[in-house]
Amino acid sequence: MADDEKKLRSFLDSDNINDFKKVKAHLEKFPMASVMDVMRATGVTSARIMGFVNAGALKIKNKSKK
Repeated sequence: MADDEKKLRSFLDSDNINDFKKVKAHLEKFPMASVMDVMRATGVTSARIMGFVNAGALKIKNKSKK
């Protein structure tokens, strides 16, 4: 198992899984939501959301400029 995969599994196997599920569900409905939007809607801290990003569980999309 690759180190990144181990890191992700250990991160999500901890008490973070419920917060991750809330964040993921919100992002499925609102894929272009900002971290602040997700934080307000789910009650999950921005630090924890960014932890999911840093662990590779979530990816940030850039909003395209028109």
